Amino acid sequence: MRSSGPSTGTSRREIRLVLEGRCCFYLHIGPQVHVLVCEPGDLVSVPQGVRRTFDMGAVPGLCVIRLFRDDYGWRGELTGEPLPDDFPRLDELLEAASEETR
Repeated sequence: MRSSGPSTGTSRREIRLVLEGRCCFYLHIGPQVHVLVCEPGDLVSVPQGVRRTFDMGAVPGLCVIRLFRDDYGWRGELTGEPLPDDFPRLDELLEAASEETR
């Protein structure tokens, strides 16, 4: 399952603690996109104002704690922009990493 596009991230900081499974953040900072694969024990803090895309992979098996300060809970602000096809997805990144360790 993949998000429908990067959220604007302008209204709040996003903090997640990965408990189980793997996920991937694509951080859109200026003209570059930084790829961050997260595993159990990783604590990720994405600053307010940073656009990001979140990928749980084709078969999500993810458990995270998401921390936020908002009386109404978390609400994504989707831009509607898809992640370009030339960006590697979480499943592709994990496959490439497993091939490197063989």
